[in-house]
Amino acid sequence: MSVFDKINRVNNIIAELDKLGYNYETQEYILKYYNIEFLNHYNSYGDDYGLDLYKSILNADEKTILAIENDLNNNFGLIKDYPKHWIDNNNLKCFISHHNKFAPKAHVLREALLPYKISCFVAHDDIETSLPWAKEIKKALSTMDMFISLHTDITVAQDNKGNDIIIHGCKAIKGDRCKKYEGFNLSNWCQQEIGFAIARNVHIFPINLDRKSNPTGFLSEIQATKPKKIEDMTKEIIANIRSSKIAKLYNNINPEIITNTDDDIPF
Repeated sequence: MSVFDKINRVNNIIAELDKLGYNYETQEYILKYYNIEFLNHYNSYGDDYGLDLYKSILNADEKTILAIENDLNNNFGLIKDYPKHWIDNNNLKCFISHHNKFAPKAHVLREALLPYKISCFVAHDDIETSLPWAKEIKKALSTMDMFISLHTDITVAQDNKGNDIIIHGCKAIKGDRCKKYEGFNLSNWCQQEIGFAIARNVHIFPINLDRKSNPTGFLSEIQATKPKKIEDMTKEIIANIRSSKIAKLYNNINPEIITNTDDDIPF
């Protein structure tokens, strides 16, 4: 847990305690319950109580702070409930929405962004078999800092043996044996994930993988990028973040730009 993450967590805890309307005595009892020493410097009018409460919780160890967060969430649903992949993760949290046939592409992007302190949630990579699939996706959508959508259509042809051959993009193919499967824009899952991101007003970065599948609906007003290599895409994402509404958040997490991604990897 970084110092900035700890400060944010403590601020969130105090804000949630205030929302619950607990008086000073109750809040002090809560600190005592978690074996936190209350730094009592306020006068009889309680002028400095908020500052003392803040300092007291800030001096607690990370395990105790996480325990308070967990208890508040379990009892009131107030603190963010992260998917397992993001628990104790101090990186910028990014959800990558993709059609299931393009999970390998999402994985490549996930790995390329990690050195830049961006932790991406890719369902096929980050959900363990023992965990509820939809529940973990909802947790990620509810706690993400930004959203990346990978747009593409899928055309499927059949070879002489009747085997399906996946062709990326909307390509015109002669023959009755060719048919178009649903792509990103026609996927119910992908569209619901986009709706979640728009409703939460998080930063959105659409990527047009096949150069033909432009974002639709509410997302159509955002220009999608069309990179050729993973290094190009990574640089564009970083530059975009640093000029967006989450720039301050990201600059606190990663003040320096590093460039150690192999620029010969196609995407």
